[in-house]
Amino acid sequence: MPAPRVSALPVPPSRQSPSTFSDRMDTFLAAFPTLRTDVNALAAYLEDLTGGVTLKAFGAVGDGTTDDSAAIAAAHAEGAPVDYRALSYNGDESTGYFSVYGATKYKAASASRLQYGLASDPVDDPEPIQAVVKFSDASRAVDTAAWDQTGYYGLIKVSGDAYATALTGYARAQAGSGDIIGVHGRARLDTANAGRGYAGWFYAEVFGTKTAAHALELNMWHDTDPGHSATGGKSQGIRIAPADSTSAANRMSSAISIGPSTTGGTDNGSWTGIWIEPGSIVRSAGVTDDGEAMLINSPKVSTGSIGGIRFQQQAGDAGVFKYALRTDEATFSSNNVLLMGTGQKIRWGNSSTGVALTGGATSLAVENGVVNIADPDGTAALQVAGTNVLGPRKTGWTAATGTATRTTFATSTVTTAQLAERLKALLDDLTTHGLIGA
Repeated sequence: MPAPRVSALPVPPSRQSPSTFSDRMDTFLAAFPTLRTDVNALAAYLEDLTGGVTLKAFGAVGDGTTDDSAAIAAAHAEGAPVDYRALSYNGDESTGYFSVYGATKYKAASASRLQYGLASDPVDDPEPIQAVVKFSDASRAVDTAAWDQTGYYGLIKVSGDAYATALTGYARAQAGSGDIIGVHGRARLDTANAGRGYAGWFYAEVFGTKTAAHALELNMWHDTDPGHSATGGKSQGIRIAPADSTSAANRMSSAISIGPSTTGGTDNGSWTGIWIEPGSIVRSAGVTDDGEAMLINSPKVSTGSIGGIRFQQQAGDAGVFKYALRTDEATFSSNNVLLMGTGQKIRWGNSSTGVALTGGATSLAVENGVVNIADPDGTAALQVAGTNVLGPRKTGWTAATGTATRTTFATSTVTTAQLAERLKALLDDLTTHGLIGA
């Protein structure tokens, strides 16, 4: 549709031509209604092109210096999108349209802002406000350090103490249903692609000594405590899960992988793999059995089983672990380093036939093996309530000869020979059990 034309005004009257002044004045004034109609038609056409109203129509100067707050507020009060293009508008934050940190004025000499819908007239279209798509065949051979990018947002902080961000994603759910996401990153690797896929990549460069540096920090705020849950609850700082699919092939090799630099050698990594800071784990007031640094729930299916925590020596790696679990620097309630259920076992070797230590309600049992009390200095002993009941083997005994008898006898009538037979049996048994020997 072509732009509507504004009809030309007739020749205006002139005092230099008194004879035609009156007729020209009548003709000139008669043309104004047509002029108004033409100008209104052009304004409507321009509003259709811009999708809203222009700030100039509400008295904005647009020179980047004049305070256009009143014009901006009036334009937005019309309830239609406002066109900020072409000129530089200086608006006070109190108009409610701008949200700018650090300054009381916002000068948008080269800035742009898109608004789709109003609080009083929301949009029911789920499509994005702006879509930027790039088809690329860029190669790192051109620049080995270059990234093939679609959009780039940069911020260089030169002074000041305000927090700085190059990109902010903000989503707010005031009503309705459905999940809400501040920033959504998605990567797809088609079959022909030989690279790796990252839905998000965060890289922090740190120069000099800093009190703290994070490639990624996640914060959460609740106005109501969600409480402890034996299944982890519904409020999580990080949740890692496969995409929704019923396919058994929809699996991940690892939910979390902590790795070294791919080009930094064998000694370029982190001092601590996972650090749970003091005060980060809490418990409810008056409750002693909730709050844990790590919670692992059982698998959903009954067939097969999964492991809990596993240590593995990688083939070809010469390094060794100093320990699997260290507790000597911590304090435990009732000195309970490990709490196990009745009948649960600690097993060595084969998962079904190896030596096992089983705890009962009032006993401790050893399966498929023997108990060996290491005694490098000859002082080890088995005690009951702090009293030695079994110590190292007593040596110097030699085997007695003759008959060994284990039947009952009466102390009042037993003979020396009968008592000797029973003593030999006792010595044989003590020797067999290893309490005495040569």
